[in-house]
Amino acid sequence: MISNKLNCHDRRLRLTLMKKILKTLKLKWAEYLLEIIVIMLGILGAFALNNWDDKRQASIDETKFYKEIRFAFESDLTSQFDRLIKRSNQDINRIESILSLIENGTPIDSTLSDPYGVITRLGGRTFSPRVTSYKLLEAKGIDLITNDSIKNSILSIYNFHYPRIEHLLDNFRRNLYDYGRPIARSSFTMNEEGGLVPVDKISLFQSLEFINTLKTLKDNNLINLVELEDKKISVEHAIGLLNRELE
Repeated sequence: MISNKLNCHDRRLRLTLMKKILKTLKLKWAEYLLEIIVIMLGILGAFALNNWDDKRQASIDETKFYKEIRFAFESDLTSQFDRLIKRSNQDINRIESILSLIENGTPIDSTLSDPYGVITRLGGRTFSPRVTSYKLLEAKGIDLITNDSIKNSILSIYNFHYPRIEHLLDNFRRNLYDYGRPIARSSFTMNEEGGLVPVDKISLFQSLEFINTLKTLKDNNLINLVELEDKKISVEHAIGLLNRELE
C-alpha cells in the first residue's frame, strides 16, 4: 500500500518535471538553438583553423626543402660532376697520348704530369653527393612535394641517376685493380716525384697486355664521361624546375 503511494508520487513528480522542461523549451528554444549553432560554428572554425595552419606549415616545409635540395644539387654540380668530368677528360688525354706514342712514335704531351699514372690512379674517383636534405624529405614524406615534375625529378636523381654513377665508379675501380695494378707492379718503377716510369719502354710498348689495358681504361673513362654529362643535365634540369617554383 505504502509502495503504491510512493510510486504514484514519483510519477506525478516526473510528469511535473517534464511539463516544466517542455514549457522552458517552448519559451527558450530559439536561445538554445542559437547556443548550439554557436558551439558548432566554434568547432568547425577550430577545425578550419587547424587545417589552414597545417597547410601553411606544409607550404613552408615544402619551400624549405626546395631551397635545401637546390643548394645540394648546385653543390653536387661543382664538387662532384665537374670534378669527375675533368678527371675523366684528363685521363682520356693521357691514355691517348701514350697510345699515340706507341702507334706513331709521337712524344707524350709534356704538359701531362705522370701520364702513366692513369693505370693506377684512384684518387678523385669517389662520388659523394649531398643527400641529407633528401633523407629528411623521405622521413617527412615525399608527398610533401606537391609539384609532380619536381617530385619525379628528385626521385629519379636520388634513386636512379646517383646510384648509377656509383655503380660505374665501382666498376672503374675494379678494372684498375684487375688490369692496371698488375701492369704497374711488373713493368714500372716509381721516380722521386712518385710518378710511374717504365722499366723497359721498348718491351712495354710492344706488350699487347699493356695496350689492351690502356684501351680498356680509356673505354671506361669514356663511358663514365658520357654518363656523368648526361646525369649532370638531369641535375641542371631539376635546378631549373626548382628555380621556377621558388620564383
